[in-house]
Amino acid sequence: MNYITSREAASKWGISERRVQTYCAQGRILGAKKIGASWGIPVNASKPLDPRRTEQKKAVCIDKTDLFSYFLPLMQANFPLNQCLAYIESLENPIQKELAYLEYYYYTGETEKVAAIARNFEDCRDLPVMLSVSLICVFSYLSAGEVEIAMETLERIRDVCKDAEDTSSQFRALQAFSLLTVEVLLRLSLPEKMLSVQNDIRCLP
Repeated sequence: MNYITSREAASKWGISERRVQTYCAQGRILGAKKIGASWGIPVNASKPLDPRRTEQKKAVCIDKTDLFSYFLPLMQANFPLNQCLAYIESLENPIQKELAYLEYYYYTGETEKVAAIARNFEDCRDLPVMLSVSLICVFSYLSAGEVEIAMETLERIRDVCKDAEDTSSQFRALQAFSLLTVEVLLRLSLPEKMLSVQNDIRCLP
């Protein structure tokens, strides 16, 4: 993996070197690590959102009765050949539309656009949305050869799913799908409470 210095990252993102170092220390830059006394930052790392601004942003709100519609919406969709973008533009829900664009840019290999959209959901705590964004980012990282960052993201998905308190059948299905993906890609074992997932998986659309 190729790394840049905190000074180079600061110049690239238009912020101070000290703020970059603070983000690294807070664990807000995925894949950043200490190299000697300095920070090494993955060359493709995304700029973290400024918390002073994100606190003022409108929170992402989703329909809790239909969690599936926010999970990889483009993969679930049916549309005529060569009409993908027209379908995305037809979506009325802005969250679903943005998630669909995230998938589209992954499928078309536009990793920088994937990272840009993912930043919009950086502080999202709605599990279906977070899982969609995280899984697409994982696939994008793996496609770009950024295995270490992909592994960190997968482990984060695993930890979030493991600690989640939602017990609805829809959430359990999404949780099972995500954890099985983690297991396959990282060869990690499932948490004990998730060892039997067949019934949950059957709930997926």
